[in-house]
Amino acid sequence: MGKLKFGLFIGNSGPLASPELIRDMADQADRNGYDGVWTNEHVMPAHTIDYEWPNKGHYIPHYGVQSTLAYLAARTKRVRLGCSVQVLPYHQTFELAKAIATLDQLSDGRAIVGAAPGWNRQEMEYLGFRDFAERGKFADEALEVMIALWTQATPSYEGRWHRFGPTDWEPKPRQKPHPPIWIGGESVPAIRRAARFGSGLILSHMPVDWLETHLPKLRAEMAARGRADEPLEVGFYYNVKLLRDGRRIDRPLDSRKSSAGYWLEGPAETFVEDLRRWEAAGITYPVVRIYGQSHDDVLAQLRIFDEEIKPHVA
Repeated sequence: MGKLKFGLFIGNSGPLASPELIRDMADQADRNGYDGVWTNEHVMPAHTIDYEWPNKGHYIPHYGVQSTLAYLAARTKRVRLGCSVQVLPYHQTFELAKAIATLDQLSDGRAIVGAAPGWNRQEMEYLGFRDFAERGKFADEALEVMIALWTQATPSYEGRWHRFGPTDWEPKPRQKPHPPIWIGGESVPAIRRAARFGSGLILSHMPVDWLETHLPKLRAEMAARGRADEPLEVGFYYNVKLLRDGRRIDRPLDSRKSSAGYWLEGPAETFVEDLRRWEAAGITYPVVRIYGQSHDDVLAQLRIFDEEIKPHVA
């Protein structure tokens, strides 16, 4: 097997989110060989929830994605800068394309585009997109528009939601032809979207048998589009808990689901074995998300992960 790359979720949302935690986690990622630092995006979570989700507090407070990544672009030297994911119907497409191109220029080519149609109807409607059933089609069109803006000398486009051009649009991103696009989601349309646009697939947390079933489908879709030989990163959020009340956890407990809010806990060797299993199933890029009780607890667990787990698999 090859060696895994690692991303690190830098805690821009959730009860522990703070400028200090974002800063300290990004600094450690930049020093300790992480490929990238990652944010998530929930701009307007509803106060009263009308959807099934285990923990609304997972998103509150929320530090904005583009401002956070721009800050980290100036602070860090090496790590790439991503969001899992930016929900395309939440955004005015031209402004998002401009923000990503600017980030890529200011960071010397370190931006990663995480993109998906989204799942949260309430939040989407709050932000002005009310055609929920059409969000996938909108996402596809938005990706087409952004790629046109990033790659065409004088971009133009005629679609259902976007009509413009020719226009002068600069600066283009530093990465050519454009920053890598990682598609979020686990549905059949997400697989097709990744085959069409993606250089990466980013998952929340799917079981091994899902990977064994769906990754061959993704590769087949890529081959049908003439992309059989192109590399593809397969990332997922890897939820980690190594300490409880400041003490090392000595027995494994796996409470993971296909949603945020659950984790694997145990001693270091539990995670080494687990990561090797995920790598064998096709994962190439775990995004580590530490579950802790305080700023210092998160950093202490991160140090254990970096010293006792990551060297064995990265």
